[in-house]
Amino acid sequence: MLNNASRHLISGLIAIIFLAAAAFAQDAKLVALRNDMARRYFEPETHMRLAKYIHDKGNRLLAFNILGSARHTRFEEDEFKKAFARYFKGDLFDNSKESEAKLLTELAQKSDSVELLMKLADIYVSLESYINAQLYYERVIKLQPTNEIAVAALCEVFKRVGEKEKSQSYIIDYVAKYPDSFIGHERKIYDLIQKNNLPAAKLLSAEAIKKFPDDGKFYMMYGLIAQQEKNLPEAEKYYIKAASLEKNRANIVAFVGNFYLAVLKNPEKAVAYYLRTYFIDPQAYDGEHVEVRVSNMSQDLAEKEFTRQLKNRVSLQLIARHENPVIAGLAITKMGESWDEKYIGTLVELMGHDD
Repeated sequence: MLNNASRHLISGLIAIIFLAAAAFAQDAKLVALRNDMARRYFEPETHMRLAKYIHDKGNRLLAFNILGSARHTRFEEDEFKKAFARYFKGDLFDNSKESEAKLLTELAQKSDSVELLMKLADIYVSLESYINAQLYYERVIKLQPTNEIAVAALCEVFKRVGEKEKSQSYIIDYVAKYPDSFIGHERKIYDLIQKNNLPAAKLLSAEAIKKFPDDGKFYMMYGLIAQQEKNLPEAEKYYIKAASLEKNRANIVAFVGNFYLAVLKNPEKAVAYYLRTYFIDPQAYDGEHVEVRVSNMSQDLAEKEFTRQLKNRVSLQLIARHENPVIAGLAITKMGESWDEKYIGTLVELMGHDD
């Protein structure tokens, strides 16, 4: 006759088998990704693929936790950054000597290629070889005087080498030559805001939005003016539009998160924008590192929701199945404080949790 320990062991094994079968029936790709990570746990790509799949399915917090664990407990930062760029940015920026040599060879055949010049300049910026970066950005601007990406990048290079006055004078000269350019509008609106001439700044922002409808920067500026006018609903509307247009600009998405956190006092929406920011740039900073802010805010929100569910007499087994991994973790911790054998089935099931 089997003793109780044997019964529990067999029951657990049967549960695992049935849970695995059920999971496979529900989502074969997810199971394959989990198995791949289990087999190749010390390769960052397996963590990235699983996190990316979960992120794309809509559970950004769970994907965030998977990546945070991988980043801080298993992989060097450079290794993590390269894998993240490949799977979440769709590319891997290559600033190797081989890549530089290849581009230089191609440029020798096509000396007027703006694309090649920009790629080389970007490589030199990443290597902090700012003299070379400056030379290549200047070559781009000579070929395309209104290439505003190169103009902005060159001014940033000037700042990084301590030549802030040169950067400012360059922008002033550029705006004087091209007052109707993107940078021209941006500079004029900024000056009006600095002078507290909000009506004129708002009017010019509206004109800029019409002229550059696909760029979120002027929606941000319009929202900022509305916020200074204490028109928070209008500010929110324009900030949301800016973030929707600038899906890959961490500073804009984080700014909207800060608006919800500090101005509207809405931590739920704030953490959603900060999660978006993290998946643009895990190193993003907004007064503190966005990664830290997401961790702290998600913990606070989870604790409040966990307390609410306990007050409503929701069982720990049900809470432990919550899609929010932080809430699930709180339920498991609570089970440990007052153990009951009825929790065994739930815990066996949770052994397959991705967090």
